[in-house]
Amino acid sequence: MEKWQRSLAVHREQFSQQADAVDRWDAAVHAASSRLDMAASHLQRLRTAREMLRSKLIDVRAYQSRLGARLDAVDARLSKDAGAQRPVTAASRERREYYTRAVQVNAELSDLQTQAAKLVAQLKSRSTAHGNNAAAAQTVRDILDAHACDLEWLESEAAALERRATAAESKLAASSA
Repeated sequence: MEKWQRSLAVHREQFSQQADAVDRWDAAVHAASSRLDMAASHLQRLRTAREMLRSKLIDVRAYQSRLGARLDAVDARLSKDAGAQRPVTAASRERREYYTRAVQVNAELSDLQTQAAKLVAQLKSRSTAHGNNAAAAQTVRDILDAHACDLEWLESEAAALERRATAAESKLAASSA
Protein backbone atom coordinates (compact mmCIF):
# COMPACT_ATOMS: atom_id res chain seq x y z
CA MET A 1 0.00 0.00 0.00
CA GLU A 2 2.87 2.35 0.83
CA LYS A 3 4.49 1.65 -2.50
CA TRP A 4 1.23 2.46 -4.26
CA GLN A 5 0.88 5.73 -2.28
CA ARG A 6 4.46 6.75 -3.16
CA SER A 7 3.81 5.91 -6.80
CA LEU A 8 0.58 7.89 -6.70
CA ALA A 9 2.36 10.87 -5.10
CA VAL A 10 5.06 10.77 -7.78
CA HIS A 11 2.47 10.57 -10.57
CA ARG A 12 0.45 13.39 -9.00
CA GLU A 13 3.58 15.60 -8.87
CA GLN A 14 4.44 14.76 -12.50
CA PHE A 15 0.86 15.49 -13.52
CA SER A 16 0.95 18.83 -11.69
CA GLN A 17 4.24 19.76 -13.39
CA GLN A 18 2.90 18.78 -16.78
CA ALA A 19 -0.33 20.68 -16.15
CA ASP A 20 1.72 23.76 -15.21
CA ALA A 21 3.76 23.39 -18.39
CA VAL A 22 0.58 23.10 -20.46
CA ASP A 23 -0.79 26.23 -18.71
CA ARG A 24 2.41 28.15 -19.59
CA TRP A 25 2.22 26.96 -23.19
CA ASP A 26 -1.43 27.94 -23.37
CA ALA A 27 -0.62 31.39 -21.97
CA ALA A 28 2.22 31.78 -24.51
CA VAL A 29 -0.07 30.73 -27.37
CA HIS A 30 -2.76 33.12 -26.16
CA ALA A 31 -0.25 35.99 -25.91
CA ALA A 32 1.13 35.24 -29.38
CA SER A 33 -2.41 35.02 -30.74
CA SER A 34 -3.25 38.40 -29.22
CA ARG A 35 -0.16 39.97 -30.77
CA LEU A 36 -0.99 38.35 -34.08
CA ASP A 37 -4.54 39.71 -33.90
CA MET A 38 -3.13 43.18 -33.20
CA ALA A 39 -0.75 42.88 -36.15
CA ALA A 40 -3.60 41.73 -38.40
CA SER A 41 -5.76 44.63 -37.23
CA HIS A 42 -2.90 47.03 -37.89
CA LEU A 43 -2.43 45.53 -41.35
CA GLN A 44 -6.14 46.00 -42.05
CA ARG A 45 -5.88 49.67 -41.06
CA LEU A 46 -2.90 50.01 -43.40
CA ARG A 47 -4.85 48.40 -46.22
CA THR A 48 -7.75 50.76 -45.60
CA ALA A 49 -5.39 53.76 -45.61
CA ARG A 50 -3.78 52.45 -48.80
CA GLU A 51 -7.17 52.13 -50.48
CA MET A 52 -8.09 55.66 -49.42
CA LEU A 53 -4.79 56.92 -50.83
CA ARG A 54 -5.33 54.89 -54.01
CA SER A 55 -8.74 56.54 -54.36
CA LYS A 56 -7.17 59.96 -53.93
CA LEU A 57 -4.52 59.08 -56.51
CA ILE A 58 -7.26 58.06 -58.93
CA ASP A 59 -8.92 61.42 -58.31
CA VAL A 60 -5.59 63.17 -58.91
CA ARG A 61 -5.09 61.23 -62.15
CA ALA A 62 -8.59 62.14 -63.30
CA TYR A 63 -7.90 65.74 -62.41
CA GLN A 64 -4.61 65.56 -64.32
CA SER A 65 -6.43 64.18 -67.33
CA ARG A 66 -8.99 66.99 -67.23
CA LEU A 67 -6.22 69.52 -66.74
CA GLY A 68 -4.24 67.93 -69.56
CA ALA A 69 -7.23 68.15 -71.88
CA ARG A 70 -7.65 71.81 -71.00
CA LEU A 71 -3.95 72.45 -71.54
CA ASP A 72 -4.10 70.66 -74.87
CA ALA A 73 -7.09 72.78 -75.88
CA VAL A 74 -5.25 75.97 -74.88
CA ASP A 75 -2.10 74.81 -76.68
CA ALA A 76 -4.11 73.95 -79.79
CA ARG A 77 -5.76 77.35 -79.69
CA LEU A 78 -2.36 79.02 -79.23
CA SER A 79 -0.86 76.96 -82.04
CA LYS A 80 -3.77 77.78 -84.29
CA ASP A 81 -3.58 81.47 -83.44
CA ALA A 82 0.19 81.76 -83.60
CA GLY A 83 0.96 79.00 -86.09
CA ALA A 84 3.74 77.90 -83.74
CA GLN A 85 4.63 74.60 -82.17
CA ARG A 86 3.22 73.70 -78.77
CA PRO A 87 5.42 75.29 -76.10
CA VAL A 88 6.39 73.31 -73.05
CA THR A 89 4.86 75.29 -70.23
CA ALA A 90 5.70 75.18 -66.54
CA ALA A 91 2.20 73.84 -65.89
CA SER A 92 2.65 70.92 -68.30
CA ARG A 93 6.06 70.08 -66.81
CA GLU A 94 4.58 70.21 -63.32
CA ARG A 95 1.64 68.02 -64.39
CA ARG A 96 4.03 65.42 -65.83
CA GLU A 97 6.13 65.51 -62.66
CA TYR A 98 3.05 64.97 -60.45
CA TYR A 99 1.80 62.15 -62.59
CA THR A 100 5.20 60.41 -62.44
CA ARG A 101 5.30 60.87 -58.67
CA ALA A 102 1.78 59.41 -58.32
CA VAL A 103 2.79 56.32 -60.32
CA GLN A 104 5.89 55.86 -58.15
CA VAL A 105 3.85 56.23 -54.95
CA ASN A 106 1.36 53.62 -56.14
CA ALA A 107 4.17 51.17 -56.90
CA GLU A 108 5.72 51.77 -53.47
CA LEU A 109 2.36 51.20 -51.78
CA SER A 110 1.95 47.90 -53.60
CA ASP A 111 5.40 46.84 -52.43
CA LEU A 112 4.58 47.86 -48.84
CA GLN A 113 1.39 45.80 -48.86
CA THR A 114 3.24 42.76 -50.19
CA GLN A 115 5.95 43.13 -47.54
CA ALA A 116 3.41 43.50 -44.75
CA ALA A 117 1.49 40.42 -45.90
CA LYS A 118 4.72 38.38 -45.97
CA LEU A 119 5.64 39.55 -42.49
CA VAL A 120 2.24 38.62 -41.09
CA ALA A 121 2.50 35.19 -42.71
CA GLN A 122 5.97 34.72 -41.22
CA LEU A 123 4.73 35.79 -37.80
CA LYS A 124 1.86 33.30 -38.01
CA SER A 125 4.18 30.46 -38.97
CA ARG A 126 6.71 31.35 -36.27
CA SER A 127 4.03 31.72 -33.62
CA THR A 128 2.63 28.28 -34.36
CA ALA A 129 6.01 26.61 -34.88
CA HIS A 130 7.98 28.22 -32.05
CA GLY A 131 5.38 29.31 -29.53
CA ASN A 132 5.94 32.75 -28.02
CA ASN A 133 8.02 34.95 -30.33
CA ALA A 134 7.71 38.44 -28.90
CA ALA A 135 10.67 39.81 -30.87
CA ALA A 136 9.16 38.86 -34.22
CA ALA A 137 5.79 40.31 -33.25
CA GLN A 138 7.43 43.57 -32.14
CA THR A 139 9.41 43.74 -35.39
CA VAL A 140 6.23 43.35 -37.43
CA ARG A 141 4.47 46.02 -35.34
CA ASP A 142 7.44 48.38 -35.81
CA ILE A 143 7.45 47.83 -39.56
CA LEU A 144 3.69 48.27 -39.81
CA ASP A 145 3.90 51.47 -37.74
CA ALA A 146 6.56 52.78 -40.10
CA HIS A 147 4.36 51.92 -43.08
CA ALA A 148 1.43 53.70 -41.45
CA CYS A 149 3.59 56.81 -41.04
CA ASP A 150 4.64 56.53 -44.68
CA LEU A 151 1.00 56.29 -45.76
CA GLU A 152 0.11 59.38 -43.71
CA TRP A 153 2.99 61.27 -45.36
CA LEU A 154 1.87 60.10 -48.81
CA GLU A 155 -1.66 61.24 -48.07
CA SER A 156 -0.42 64.69 -47.10
CA GLU A 157 1.72 64.79 -50.25
CA ALA A 158 -1.31 63.85 -52.38
CA ALA A 159 -3.33 66.64 -50.75
CA ALA A 160 -0.51 69.13 -51.41
CA LEU A 161 -0.30 67.87 -54.99
CA GLU A 162 -4.02 68.43 -55.45
CA ARG A 163 -3.76 71.98 -54.04
CA ARG A 164 -0.85 72.79 -56.37
CA ALA A 165 -2.67 71.36 -59.38
CA THR A 166 -5.76 73.43 -58.52
CA ALA A 167 -3.59 76.53 -58.24
CA ALA A 168 -1.94 75.77 -61.60
CA GLU A 169 -5.35 75.30 -63.19
CA SER A 170 -6.53 78.62 -61.72
CA LYS A 171 -3.46 80.39 -63.12
CA LEU A 172 -4.05 78.77 -66.50
CA ALA A 173 -7.70 79.77 -66.51
CA ALA A 174 -6.78 83.34 -65.51
CA SER A 175 -4.11 83.59 -68.21
CA SER A 176 -6.40 82.25 -70.95
CA ALA A 177 -9.29 84.53 -70.03
